[in-house]
This record gives sequence, structure tokens and C-alpha cells, in this order.
Amino acid sequence: MNLSYLRTLLQARRKTFYVLAGLLVVNLALFAYISYVQQPDLIALQTEWNSRRRTMEGNIRQEEAAVYRQGKQDLQEWNARIPKKREFARCIGALLELAGNNSLTLGGIAYKPEQIKDENLLAYAISFTVTGKYGAIKSFIADVANLREIAVINAISLSNSSAIEEAVTLKLEVTAYFRMEG
Repeated sequence: MNLSYLRTLLQARRKTFYVLAGLLVVNLALFAYISYVQQPDLIALQTEWNSRRRTMEGNIRQEEAAVYRQGKQDLQEWNARIPKKREFARCIGALLELAGNNSLTLGGIAYKPEQIKDENLLAYAISFTVTGKYGAIKSFIADVANLREIAVINAISLSNSSAIEEAVTLKLEVTAYFRMEG
């Protein structure tokens, strides 16, 4: 009775069974594709990714040690660049020379030393004015920024008292660092 019932149902709903059979074939084909093509590729890619990750973790640990060594070396070079206190006059002379090289007229120079606590350093707050053409002023600022000595430009002030002349006055405040002797 079951077999005859199925035969009757199949004849009455022929299109539905064809659609269901087609879906079953597509489902089996996709299952086969996933199982035999994609899954082995996925496993191979996961294995490769895990091995690369393990390799990178080892490299990162080695790179951290290299970065640490490089940092220590950079700090030693940085500390070696800080001149001793007795070289203060030479540094002021270098500023005067930079002003002269850029055809600038130097005004007064004022400085005030301040000892940095917990360090064996002196910070000299140096302020001065120079007058000259705008291009020479720009060049002078670049030269001061590229000094070998450890110097920080704190403030820059430009002024022009005459609308006719190209004489620009620069007031520059710099902090220079020096090692205490002894």
C-alpha cells in the first residue's frame, strides 16, 4: 500500500518531486565540494597560518631584544652629545657664528642656568634677538634647530617695525642642556 501511494503521489506532484530531487543533487554536490575541495585547503591554510604566527612570535621576542639594545645604544649616543658646562661659551659662539653666516645682526643675549633635579644636567634658558631679511631669519632658525648640541627652541617671535624696509626682528628663546662637571 505504501508503494502504490507513493506512485500516485509522484504522478500527481511530478514537478515538486523534480524540484526536490534537484535540490538533493545540488546539496550532495555542495557537500562533496566542501568536503573534498575546500576543507583540505582550509586545513592547509590554517596550518600555514599557525606556523607563521609561531614564527612571528619568536621574531617579535628577538626584535624586542634588538629594540632594547638599540634603545640603550641611542641613549648612550644621546648622552654623549650633551656637552659639558665649560663648553657653554663655545655654544654661544656657535650661535653668534650662525647669525653671522646668515648675515644677521645680533642684539643682546640673556641666559639663565637652572639645574635639573635628579639629573647631572644644567638647562640654560637663552634668549636673544637677531635682525635681518626674512629669508636669512628662516635659514637661521633651521640652523639653530640642526645644532649638534642638545637645544630646544621654546619660543619664536617675529616683528617688523617698518612697512618699507625688509628688516625683520626675531626674538628667539632656546633651552640648551649641559652636563655638570665633577
